[in-house]
Amino acid sequence: VISAGLGLFAFQQRQAAVANAAEAQNVALVAGSQAALANDDTDAALTLAWQAVSLNPDSALAQAQLSEAAYAPGTVRRFVGHTDLVGHVAISPDGQSLLSGSDDNTVILWDLQTGEILHRLEGHSEFIKIVAFSPDGRTAASVSDEMAILWDLQTGQIIRQFDGHEKIMSGLAFSPDGQSLATASRGDHSVVSQREVETGEIKQRFEVNTGAEDIHFTPDGSAILYGSDDDGALRLIDTQSGHIIRELKADYGVGSGALERVVISPDGRTAIAGFANSEMLLWDLVTGELIRRYPVDGGATAVAFHPDNGSALVGGITGLLRAIDLETGDILQTFTGHTEIILDAAI
Repeated sequence: VISAGLGLFAFQQRQAAVANAAEAQNVALVAGSQAALANDDTDAALTLAWQAVSLNPDSALAQAQLSEAAYAPGTVRRFVGHTDLVGHVAISPDGQSLLSGSDDNTVILWDLQTGEILHRLEGHSEFIKIVAFSPDGRTAASVSDEMAILWDLQTGQIIRQFDGHEKIMSGLAFSPDGQSLATASRGDHSVVSQREVETGEIKQRFEVNTGAEDIHFTPDGSAILYGSDDDGALRLIDTQSGHIIRELKADYGVGSGALERVVISPDGRTAIAGFANSEMLLWDLVTGELIRRYPVDGGATAVAFHPDNGSALVGGITGLLRAIDLETGDILQTFTGHTEIILDAAI
């Protein structure tokens, strides 16, 4: 009886030791998750919290930390399917799907909620520079050096191809009403063209003095804004006449690097220019005045306006994506997950 009692006691002690060790590991995992979350490393925070819950599914502490990590700003989903660098992305008007263009010469249409590939769009023979959804979300366009392609997103088939007329294609944008597609091309002379989406015919063609790289319609469709790699300036041209309405140019300095991204605010009143090495600039499109300069560690190679909270997403060569308050310049949030240069961002 004494021997059996001692054996039972030893067993209970051993079980208690195992439980204590498991609880200590659980607490350590939760603490590690909390530290990672405080350091804006949501991926690590999720991993550690998930391990803690797996170790002890009944731990209220681990469950609470997993919930906090899951709903914190950070990575929600990774989209894996391209075989080379992804250079441009766009989110559909209804927020349900994602387009991505890659150096593997393909465009992929993704389900934003599940990460599944809906269509792999093939037709380019060179890397994809820009992708865009039409305003109704039924079609999309993509551009590479040699051509622009209009796609049917229901079938994944090519509707129409537009060549560069012996020039290098460098940009595209749908008009707000979806009736026109503006394209930019570079050669002996840089050209901005407007084409009828329905027929593919060029209805207007404007020669511009400097290279047009990143083009956008204003929300009312009355003007096209484009950025120039030649001098780093932004130019706003009238969609009917092609005349320059406003030229936005500053003393950039030799350290700014190439103009990488141009975006227009949802209300059409401001625009951001992102430069490769050091900063982004916020311009007033109504007055042509420079509102603010934002020094950006790692440059501003990817920029996106938030639709309603007065901030912008900015990514650069460091692989960090930051949310910046445009009024104060404060960094509101830093998102980790990328390990190389961020080339584009969309909200």
